[in-house]
Amino acid sequence: MEAAALAGACPATLLGERIQPGERVLILGAGGGVGSLICQVMRHQGASYIVGVSQQSPDRLLKAPISYDKVVDYAKEDPFALEEFQDKPFDVVVDLAGVGGWLSIVKNSQKGIKSIVKPTSMGGRYLTLTPDKAIFVPHSVPSALKLFLFIPLWRPLKSRLWC
Repeated sequence: MEAAALAGACPATLLGERIQPGERVLILGAGGGVGSLICQVMRHQGASYIVGVSQQSPDRLLKAPISYDKVVDYAKEDPFALEEFQDKPFDVVVDLAGVGGWLSIVKNSQKGIKSIVKPTSMGGRYLTLTPDKAIFVPHSVPSALKLFLFIPLWRPLKSRLWC
């Protein structure tokens, strides 16, 4: 039980530290253990408005100690198409579900639909802990290293050194 709590606390703390006071945050996959904890960590960091996206017990996420400001049931509403989020975009989108939310944001912008996250030039950020495809089967140690070590290291190097 303690190991499970620690496993959830580490990513929540790492992501929570990237939140600045007054920021608006959208969390995809808010109903899980990390999503529940990350809301509390981000609130402690000073986030002003936190929205959780989940299908699991949306009402539970509004109550203390979790206390999201708003919860969107993704089975009923598309968070990327909500006008209220487009009119006042988030500073940070956190993807804990691995649903390819960044692809939805890119596709919407190509269609001329306003983004729900601010552009990077205005401090907008998209944070995730998951690979592009959330379902994977590493058949060997090298394939697991490729997925969790080499690709995550390659992306920042490529974007900073060769672009």
